[in-house]
This record gives sequence, structure tokens and C-alpha cells, in this order.
Amino acid sequence: MSRLRSIGSIGRALLAAPLLVMFLGGPSLAAERWEVLSVPELGFAVDLPGTPQTRQKNEDLINVLAVHQYLVPVGDGIAAVSVMDFRPAARALPLATDEQVFRYVIDNYVGFCEGALKEEPLAVAVGSGRQTRRVCNDDKIAIRTHYHLVGNRLFNIVVGGPDGVDDGEVARRIFESFRVTNN
Repeated sequence: MSRLRSIGSIGRALLAAPLLVMFLGGPSLAAERWEVLSVPELGFAVDLPGTPQTRQKNEDLINVLAVHQYLVPVGDGIAAVSVMDFRPAARALPLATDEQVFRYVIDNYVGFCEGALKEEPLAVAVGSGRQTRRVCNDDKIAIRTHYHLVGNRLFNIVVGGPDGVDDGEVARRIFESFRVTNN
């Protein structure tokens, strides 16, 4: 269990950094400059409202080989696509089933803010999917996440900000445009 907790701390730090920008205020960006972010080596493409900032963590994360993040402002909020590659041994134990991976990720990454959590299955073309929406900060911030798990790779598509950002037209386009390009 301690191995899972250490990944959780690292993972929360990786995902919390862009969300702190959202809470503290970052640059606004009109949704008029859409670009297709295609990353063939990671196997995905998505429409984003601008050029994303990128982050990568390749250090030893115990059960994770690497985490790649692509971040772009969305109005007063932020959109992020994160790709996490699990070590094959991690998918044997302790994260053997897709449900265990989703439980781990949702419990550790979505749990950094207090608030109501709605969770449900997500229909995806390849692999397994889950979606969550968490409203926190006294209903001032809403964060919607779509998870796509394909083998040892987990894609997280996140849009969050003041309530309404996560279910507006920009968010819908981001979520609907995400696609796995190779598996």
C-alpha cells in the first residue's frame, strides 16, 4: 500500500500544479485559435484552444514509467491532457484490473479538493473509460475528467475552472475530439 501512496503523492503534485494556476488565476485565452495536438509516439490526438505548455516526468515513479502533460488555458480555467505509462509489473499487481486502476487514480488524483464527486462509466472506442466531475471550493470550481485506459497507458483529459467552464462548448469540443490513434 505504501508504494501506491507514494505514487499518489507524486501524481497529485503533477496534476495539482496546473490546477493551482487555475485557482490563482492564469492567462485567459479565447477559444478561437484551435489547434490539433497530435502526439503519435504517445498515441493520441485532441483539439485544444491554443498551443499547450508541456511537462514530462521520467524519474523513477515506482509503478509508473513516465508522465506527460499538455496544458492550455480555457477562459478562467485550464485544460490538461496527461498520459501516464504504468510499468507492466504494476498492472500485474497491485493494479491488475482496469477497475483497480480507475479506483486508484480517482481516489488519489481527484481527491485533492473537497467537494461532491460524480463518477460514471465513459464509452470509449478503445480500452476502458471513466468520467468524473468534482465541484469544490464551495461550489466555485468544477473539474471534469475523462479517463481512457488502454493497456498500460492511462490518458486523463481534464477541464476545470469556475463552475460552467467544465461543461461549456470549449470543454465539450476538447472531450469529444480526444482520440486514441494507436494501441
